[in-house]
Amino acid sequence: MSFKRHILVVILAVTSGTTVFADDTKNVNWGLDVSLGYQQQNLESSTAKLSSFDLDPSLQINNWDFSLSLPWYKIQGRYFLNGTRPLLQRTCDAIRNLSGQQIKNRIQRKAIKKGITLTEIKIDERYTNLTNSCVALDQANNEYHTGLGDVSGFTHYSIALDESSVWNVTTGLGYKTDSGDAEVGLGSGTKDTMIELGIGMVADKNTFTITLGYSFVASHDSAIEIYLPNNYAYGNLDFSRALTNWLSLGANIAAQQAYIEGGDATKSITAYSDFTLSPQLNLHIYTSHYGKTAYSPQSEVGANIRYSF
Repeated sequence: MSFKRHILVVILAVTSGTTVFADDTKNVNWGLDVSLGYQQQNLESSTAKLSSFDLDPSLQINNWDFSLSLPWYKIQGRYFLNGTRPLLQRTCDAIRNLSGQQIKNRIQRKAIKKGITLTEIKIDERYTNLTNSCVALDQANNEYHTGLGDVSGFTHYSIALDESSVWNVTTGLGYKTDSGDAEVGLGSGTKDTMIELGIGMVADKNTFTITLGYSFVASHDSAIEIYLPNNYAYGNLDFSRALTNWLSLGANIAAQQAYIEGGDATKSITAYSDFTLSPQLNLHIYTSHYGKTAYSPQSEVGANIRYSF
């Protein structure tokens, strides 16, 4: 699918809900966040670096919130993207110590599970495609790569649970494209549909949120036939406190089921600082530490600066 079609699919998914609003709409707000970011991940035997430029347009209509995320990345190394190892990278890591015949046997077993009968010629073709992709990926990991990441869109609806709006419940529906090049780590290699449920509290100087979600993997790169992605649940708990009118400190605990058959769940804890430099300008600095999970980084540090129009 072309880049223009990816953008069109997301825009249609995000904006289709606006037709439910009649002429009596009271509160309509457009917004655009522009941000620059840098992240460094420390893996067991290597380091990955990522610079990012994000455009995030949004539209709020009463209790509804519609948003798009259009990321542009410059990366080097085996990057652990958005909490998920890109599918091709995960597959190449897993088969690295397998013999050619073992890899072919796994290709055949996966095909049988899907009700597909493969000839020896087809098995050899898939084996060659996969191993060539892994060789290219190993070479790519030693270089810088720049390009569009996975474009995504989300729709949220919020309901206040009390008159003072201290507590609220939010439901969400989102879609992520596979517009990023997974072969060099710019995307996950999958198209996902996400549903979310969250509860939040904002009182005085404290903010607290819990979010639970489930991701349905709609499709994936058909060339990868060994470790197919599964649907997975995820969740996070976030707490922050404003120490002054320009500084907030916070912590986030996140967990995600394994999205690859036979993989491990991912867990992380993050500490962060938010600096309000002006009403429109914010600086976010953080450090994350991951549990001992195969193919995940040991730690990550990063910062981004965001301007809101």
